[in-house]
Amino acid sequence: MKKIFLFISICFLIGKNGEAQNLVPNPSFEEYDLCPDGDGQVWKAESWYIVEMTPDYFNACCTNQLQGFGVPNNILGYRNAATGNAYCGFVSYVDYSAASEKFGVELISPLIIGTKYYVSFNLSSVNSHLTDANGACNKIGSLFSTVKYDLNNFPPINNFCQFYSDSIVTDTIGWIKIKGSMIADSAYRYLTLGDFFDSFHIDTLSYWHNPGNYFLAVYYYIDDVCVSPDSLACDLNPDGIYSSPEKNSITLSPNPTQNNFHLTMPGANADAQIQIYNLLGQCVRFVNPDSFRIDKSSNATIDVSDLPSGIYVVRVISGNSVFTQKLVKN
Repeated sequence: MKKIFLFISICFLIGKNGEAQNLVPNPSFEEYDLCPDGDGQVWKAESWYIVEMTPDYFNACCTNQLQGFGVPNNILGYRNAATGNAYCGFVSYVDYSAASEKFGVELISPLIIGTKYYVSFNLSSVNSHLTDANGACNKIGSLFSTVKYDLNNFPPINNFCQFYSDSIVTDTIGWIKIKGSMIADSAYRYLTLGDFFDSFHIDTLSYWHNPGNYFLAVYYYIDDVCVSPDSLACDLNPDGIYSSPEKNSITLSPNPTQNNFHLTMPGANADAQIQIYNLLGQCVRFVNPDSFRIDKSSNATIDVSDLPSGIYVVRVISGNSVFTQKLVKN
């Protein structure tokens, strides 16, 4: 029965042309129920919904310049879509407020625990005197969850999301692809986009100062959101910026293993927690930092000889970062 389920899951992820499917519905925001005619209307793009504040929807079908939400001309300036005729936009940082705009979507199918997924999206920075969008920042990312976040259930601002860029995107003409990968440690069904870090963990820069009433406000357009077990589906070409989790991944060796494995993570916190999950999402091993320490070389040796054979997900919590890697136990 298990083999049949896995076969069906794999077949579902394969498209008609043999390419893996993007699990994000309406990834380029082309499909819409109504044309945007005001701010805060990301919900007019099919499948997408507001999570926090008033993220915007831009589409070429909005031809009334007074409404200001067309493509390529809109209230924030001039920008062609990365793909097609639409994109969304959101305020990711304002220095006088802890809140930022977020929006989300339910994935076509839940992520499979232990499977590696590729994630990408295109970002374009806004520099607009008309709307006081006068800066740029990092930590734009995507939060995967098993519960739906919305206006009645805000996501936590705990300096964590599984996928984000540690680089500041400053392109105000074209688009920069943020890309990377992650291993699912839960059967995530929902994806929320935005900035999930507080001001102490976000780096910013200013394009210009607002005389007499200075504040920093950061706004980004976003297009082509992708989550897939196939890197080709997310078009991970050499150009773009790799996400921070991609650059700071952990390594396990030997993998597969029979008795124990060595975990290495450059720059790991000495108080890092190590957790091991099975494919049902159950934590089968928790290494408390009070009883186990990662050494000065950022290495740890973990005994798994008592665990049944199978596939597991090793999760390391180091400071404000969380990293995962798949482990095969023979």
